[in-house]
Amino acid sequence: MLDSVMFWNEPNNLSHWDFAMDPDWQEFSQMVRWAGATVKQARPDLVRVMGGISPIDPEFIV
Repeated sequence: MLDSVMFWNEPNNLSHWDFAMDPDWQEFSQMVRWAGATVKQARPDLVRVMGGISPIDPEFIV
């Protein structure tokens, strides 16, 4: 039984997402928005969260 969905763990970790190919994070944000909307439509009861940020790059959010 699913009670939540996490989208894309550690996107700032190069092994999980090649942010050099998407420096403005446009593709990434479009995919996460699409996935969130799709899950909401199919299962509005599920909690939707963004994956955690990797500690390898603490300046990522700045």
